[in-house]
Amino acid sequence: MALLKQLVKERNIDDNKNEGRVIQLISINNGLVTELRRSSTSIIKQFLINNGYDVECNDYFYIMYSRFSKTEYASYVAELADLPKFIPMLKNYRENKDNLLKGIEDEFTEHQWKILHRIDSDVRELEIPDNSVFGFSVTYISHFYCSYYALKLRQKNPNIKIVMGGYHMGFGENVRDFSLISGIVDVVVKDDGCQPMLDVIEGRLTSGDVVGRFSKVPSWPEFSRLDIELSKGIIPSLTSVGCPNQCAFCASKRPFITYDLDKMEEYLIRTKKRSGFTAIELADDNINATVERGIQVCDMMKRVGVQAWHSFGVPRNIHPDFVKGLKESNAVSIFLGAESFNNKVYELMNKAQGQTQDEAIQAIERVCESGVMACVGLIVGLPGETDEDNEYRIKICEYFWSKYGRLYDLLATVFKLFPNSKIYQHPDEFGVKLTYWEDEYVNAIPELREVLSKIPKKFTIDGMKRQDARDRMMKLRSLYPTSGLAKWDMDKKYAEKGAFNFSYTGNTKLDLEYATKYAERGAFDED
Repeated sequence: MALLKQLVKERNIDDNKNEGRVIQLISINNGLVTELRRSSTSIIKQFLINNGYDVECNDYFYIMYSRFSKTEYASYVAELADLPKFIPMLKNYRENKDNLLKGIEDEFTEHQWKILHRIDSDVRELEIPDNSVFGFSVTYISHFYCSYYALKLRQKNPNIKIVMGGYHMGFGENVRDFSLISGIVDVVVKDDGCQPMLDVIEGRLTSGDVVGRFSKVPSWPEFSRLDIELSKGIIPSLTSVGCPNQCAFCASKRPFITYDLDKMEEYLIRTKKRSGFTAIELADDNINATVERGIQVCDMMKRVGVQAWHSFGVPRNIHPDFVKGLKESNAVSIFLGAESFNNKVYELMNKAQGQTQDEAIQAIERVCESGVMACVGLIVGLPGETDEDNEYRIKICEYFWSKYGRLYDLLATVFKLFPNSKIYQHPDEFGVKLTYWEDEYVNAIPELREVLSKIPKKFTIDGMKRQDARDRMMKLRSLYPTSGLAKWDMDKKYAEKGAFNFSYTGNTKLDLEYATKYAERGAFDED
């Protein structure tokens, strides 16, 4: 509070705006090596602080080894996959039952219960005056848990405002409707959450609103010492929003908008002098949308003088000059969406508007040869993929592992069908068939019948059994048990630059135990 009051005094801000209410931002994330994925809540928090509000962030980081049964793992639609839990929970809430999970207690794993118990504990300890505002950053994995948290808050005090935003809320129209009609949330934010959160707090947005400003570039606030102390020298930022590519599996349809890099440089230098940050997590979807743009970003980072940074890029634009720029500007790693290593699949998916397997392989080699870590994303089970394709992908990965060791990191996931993606909108073109929920769920709550009838339960792909994709992924992962250790190396590099962020559960001992287990198991558990 002392730092807040000092900041308020410096900016001549009224420090009585918080009187009589709680303002809290909540992020629930699966996985431990976060690489500052909570950047949205960090930036919104700072924005609200700069406008005179005392804001708390409550971050939940947990390992969730098994979300679905093995037979369903490769075939769920990333929309309301937890509907069999949602419906009983909503009924319990509407019937004023203290236990919202009554009747579905056996549906959760030990790891899932940990997050639920922590939510219960946090809500019990929290004083919630009228007019308090809670903002949730939501993904498809955390949507159920965020909704549970929201309903627990409403049970304690119905006179509050709840806002949800983030990936899932931005691209899932059915989920937005479900959340608003069911009364779980008051306002849904589809994009930048800074101004909408302020508008809710100050009464300019009311119940039932959906806010989207996709054409507007978010303005990033100045960072105070308050956040730097908490994040150990890392700040989140970005140089662009959206992505110019139209990959068929991607749900993001946000227009690609770039920042003026000269203004961005001035902003970062000014912020660095004020806060003393040493590292940056650039949350761009595609930092090298063009080769020229990627090189310009590296040159800017070099002039700003950061000691470590990480971002996301596209393999087809990994030019030697860009790689040189990564190295010279102290990039720790870059995430590359290789996905398949198969030209046939790339063409069907319109991957990066023409990416080839040779470009993907060459990109990884160039990055690793430079000494920068290549964090490679693979999507297993894409439409058009065969067992032979997967065997070829395994051989390529084995080559990278043997040659580059822990400079090559792997993030292999099973293909998930996202709302708003081209595959979701035109499934027949990709050999995909949607199966919808049965009447027992659709008709369970009358006012939700219309929206629930539009939500698919699962999907199947021509020529692929539901279990195939999961088995392929597990085979790929089993060959590389040190994936978590590679990410650990990346965090260590941040730490060497005085910018180590290791706040996952808030319990240091528990964090270390989880992180050790996470690394030893290669970031997955077969059960």
